[in-house]
Amino acid sequence: MIAADAVREAVRSSGRSMISISVSMGVNANYVAKLVARGGSPKVDTIASIAEECGYRLAMVPEAEVSESDIVIDGRKSKR
Repeated sequence: MIAADAVREAVRSSGRSMISISVSMGVNANYVAKLVARGGSPKVDTIASIAEECGYRLAMVPEAEVSESDIVIDGRKSKR
């Protein structure tokens, strides 16, 4: 999935709103929503900050160790 979809999924599974996550990050209340709506590629540091607010950690793992429950950003080439 692309980065924006991964952020959307992390927010959804956290049970928090995009506004609440944005506010916790100290940015404009619509920041996360705008990132997701654009479908863009946010910087890794931004994804890591959002992930932490959602109860996740951003990590790189060997392909063979990726589980079905992991949220995987793999670019636009495939959907996982």
